[in-house]
Amino acid sequence: DRKGESPSGFITFGGKWIIDREAGMRVCRQLEDETPLSFNENAYAIVQWRNYTVRVRMRADRARTVWGYGIVGYYTLDDTGEHFYRLWQARGVVMLDKRDGKRTDHFGSAPLRCERGKWYTFLMRLQEEEGGVLIRAKVWDDGPEPKDWLLEHYDPKPLAGGQAGILVFRAECSFDDFTVLRNSGTSRFRTVVLQNHWGGYEGCEEVGVISSASPDANQRNSPIFRITRKDGTVTRGLLHFDLSVLPAGGIVRRATLMLYALRREGEPTVGVFRLLKRWLPDRVTWLSPDGRRRWDTPGGDFPGDGNNPAHLSFQPGSQYGEESAVKITHAPRWWAFDITEAVRSWVEGAVANYGLVLTIVEGNGMVEFATSRITSTETSIAPRLFIEYEVRQPLEPWHSPLEYWQAVMQRKGLLTGPPRGFYPNGIMGEYYDDPDAKEYQMDKEPPGPVFTKLIFTRPDEMINFVWNTGRAPHPEMGSEFWSVRWQGRLFVPRDDEYKFYFDNLDDAARLYIDGKLILDAWKIQLPSTHASEPIKLTAGFHQVVVEYHQGPGPGAAIRLSWSGTNLPKQVVVFPEGIKGDYYDDPAYNEYELNQPPPGPFF
Repeated sequence: DRKGESPSGFITFGGKWIIDREAGMRVCRQLEDETPLSFNENAYAIVQWRNYTVRVRMRADRARTVWGYGIVGYYTLDDTGEHFYRLWQARGVVMLDKRDGKRTDHFGSAPLRCERGKWYTFLMRLQEEEGGVLIRAKVWDDGPEPKDWLLEHYDPKPLAGGQAGILVFRAECSFDDFTVLRNSGTSRFRTVVLQNHWGGYEGCEEVGVISSASPDANQRNSPIFRITRKDGTVTRGLLHFDLSVLPAGGIVRRATLMLYALRREGEPTVGVFRLLKRWLPDRVTWLSPDGRRRWDTPGGDFPGDGNNPAHLSFQPGSQYGEESAVKITHAPRWWAFDITEAVRSWVEGAVANYGLVLTIVEGNGMVEFATSRITSTETSIAPRLFIEYEVRQPLEPWHSPLEYWQAVMQRKGLLTGPPRGFYPNGIMGEYYDDPDAKEYQMDKEPPGPVFTKLIFTRPDEMINFVWNTGRAPHPEMGSEFWSVRWQGRLFVPRDDEYKFYFDNLDDAARLYIDGKLILDAWKIQLPSTHASEPIKLTAGFHQVVVEYHQGPGPGAAIRLSWSGTNLPKQVVVFPEGIKGDYYDDPAYNEYELNQPPPGPFF
């Protein structure tokens, strides 16, 4: 590794070594293979790291009546004493704890008697998560590595990092294969923000008003949610978030709906309820969800509506059947509604996601919340859904650390089903500005050149974008003639046939998997959808490249989806983000619809 930079990992082996010189370099040369090397003192690796995993094989050769051994991480020493996390064994129990100066915090223990003269492997992973450190550990004998963690603890007040090493007391032990590896792509917590016009997301359907005063009126185009209860009139608002952008198998930890109150009268309490029937945004009214059927209860079917009991709510202790209720005392300002249980139930498939209804549950008055239609310059105050979720790691239970972090090999038949997508390091996008073309033809290739001037590179959470008229990913890129190239690795959950799709594509795109062109829609065209032929993919990682070009005319859009035998069609989500390099392309004068863009690109 380069001088002054942290190495990606290191391994120490037993035996006798000397420092030698070879071809002008200082090297370690092994004289005798005496693995394992015995010692009777603590040994620490000199490395100031955070986010790493330490692993070692240990054997107790001689010991007193009370003895122990194990591994430590984040070790530092200062005037207040020693600081470290420790996974160790003593008296037939494996323990996980933290020493912070004179204070010791016990995190957990499990029965496991390590016998003298027998080899055991200790493994402890220290991964920073949400301001703290997630510590996971396992210990096993010479058999196969167990897939489950033996001990796990989240420390919200973590140590600052430090050395990794071995701990031995009142014993003489041998050790072998002492390994420290930097964690890469192992973080399992994610946060996604769902808001129309944010990061290409357009999946929130809104109906600002359904009213008892106008029971047959559909007011989908209302720029506000007007929630009222006064003078015998009740009005409500409906909204629905498309949750298909979340990765399959994700575990929802928190979901918060943010609504921006523009104006209020009085201090009414607004409740958010889970709807029990599918509705159509352009047809829903006070009396009907779709213009054909009737609501069981006028104003929408939801827990506590008079016909459906309040206990159908997923919120424990719900008074009216609401998922969340907040008293609106000020405007303008944001208000947060905790709808974790409802979103978790939708994502897990316990119930269908029919969206939400907003209504006043206590007091009389009026509240106006912003929708995404209010104005093009105020979309930042549109409804937002913040979802914090946990991603199940696809390789961790089955692969050794070296295989996991470096992904150098896959063990056939051991990969589980739910995790999938660009994983673990995501896919990165390069955004280019291209020269404007004077000529182009529809349904013909872009005249080019493309991918000419690199503007910026960024990680995107998904390839699911709609750049409206006059918009571009970056101010230095015009609304016409620019390109993006995304590159990364696709994690496939199992051996199967898969199909890939470009949905709502405008203009040109190509998909390569493992260097092979899988889906070719490289032409100037009106918004359209393209599907690949079924392709057989083996479980594990595959190299993926997606190229996109925006040609002439208003609007630009691309969405990458996929499906399989046991995989419903869904947007490909990248838990760690996708890196995008955005290019501005030169304008071309001639082009043809449904033909490849003339270029140049990128």
